[in-house]
Amino acid sequence: MTGFRPNAIFLAVVTGVAVVGFFAGTREGDYAAPEAPVGLVEVEVDGVPRAPTYREQRVDDANGGEVAKSCTDCHDDLARAERAGTRHQHPLGLAVPRGADLLALAALGGRTGTDAEGNATVSCRSCHRPHNVEQDARLVEEHDTVQLCATCHRDHRPGASQHPVTGTVSAGLRAVIERIGGRADRLSCLACHDTHDSASAKLLRTPATGNEACRSCHADQDHALVGGGHGGNDCQDCHGDHGRPAHALSTNRAADPQDQYCYECHGPDGEATTISTKKGHPMWKPMTEAMVSTGHQGLVGCRDCHTPHADADKLPFLLTAGGIGKTCTGCHAEQASVLGTDHDAAEVAVGDVEESCVSCHSVHGANKPPAAPKGIDAGNGQCLSCHDGRTEATTVANWTHPAPSEGGEGNAVTCVTCHDPHRWQHGSDEAPGEADGTASDSFLRRPVAVVARCATCHVDDPAQRFANFHGERKPAETAPLAP
Repeated sequence: MTGFRPNAIFLAVVTGVAVVGFFAGTREGDYAAPEAPVGLVEVEVDGVPRAPTYREQRVDDANGGEVAKSCTDCHDDLARAERAGTRHQHPLGLAVPRGADLLALAALGGRTGTDAEGNATVSCRSCHRPHNVEQDARLVEEHDTVQLCATCHRDHRPGASQHPVTGTVSAGLRAVIERIGGRADRLSCLACHDTHDSASAKLLRTPATGNEACRSCHADQDHALVGGGHGGNDCQDCHGDHGRPAHALSTNRAADPQDQYCYECHGPDGEATTISTKKGHPMWKPMTEAMVSTGHQGLVGCRDCHTPHADADKLPFLLTAGGIGKTCTGCHAEQASVLGTDHDAAEVAVGDVEESCVSCHSVHGANKPPAAPKGIDAGNGQCLSCHDGRTEATTVANWTHPAPSEGGEGNAVTCVTCHDPHRWQHGSDEAPGEADGTASDSFLRRPVAVVARCATCHVDDPAQRFANFHGERKPAETAPLAP
């Protein structure tokens, strides 16, 4: 045939197929226009250098390693592969952590590379998608970066991390997060971490790690890091960061989970002073009605009396109210009338004890009130450990009351039958410590009621017997008792 040119026909066919393929491949819903020119980049934008081998990746399931190389042609400052604990950039090319949920990552649109041994490796495409993404930094996850990060960092996911990784933030905390450049619309991984330009190790946004990093947001807890008590400790000693503290013990178990961190150190196998849970103040017992009325809830525990984030030099024993007496009466309001009286060791020292309440009560078994005289029944022993002539307290002559006669009312009579050790004078509750008692009514329960109780056995002279129960007294001291 005249003019037949096979090469021309072949070229025409190839061109036609290419045109059809182009339009077939760019139907609505497929790939958008290229985001950057294919080939050489002729200009420098925002400090990104010229990339002589930029390759447009149009296949969605392209190998992650190839995409990573394409990305780092321009973003070579993000290609470092420093090891965990020292890195300031998120590592590339390292093996994906054991336990990573690669199925969840793939469902989000993330891809991994492959090393020479066939192991999945971290790639740019693990977190970013180069095309058709409107998210900040082209992240594959649209709404919650925690979900993306947790596909690899399984121990950091909500419910597993010691530090909260989700939730709203207060206005004050939002300002702090914004100041360090974090994402502040909600609490997420990006609030504390900067994956590509960290100011310190562990990809933190803050210039320092450890306590300094924690202080950025938790300024109110800074008191715990100075002075006595927990001073000198690291936040991670008690809290960890995303995992349990390194020294967490397996042998000490608190009955109330909220006290577990305290008991890990202050239990019998801990590193700090052992706090007894069997002696002294009841621990992990139900609150009384009076305690609940003062705002306490749950079981009696460490934090009802102590605040771990205080400076012990300013708050002795890290007590919430700053002193033993005020802390005790925060729950035991009915006993507040003892403050300022002769039963308040803060006013009248008993031996070496100069603190309210602990002159008679042992809190954790460490302080030991004076021992009772030998041969004294338990009902009177605590009182007579002071009122037996060994201290400045009034000496009591008769230490015990004989058992009631046959047919008498009640059991053996003890000191507390007639006396309330927490009330200096009956009716003084409204002004604790201001009303002085006398020899006739010191710490007595309602005097008339006491005499009436005596009268159940001593019908003829109950008032006289009551007045002279501790030995003969002067007439002036045995005047009729006021109700």
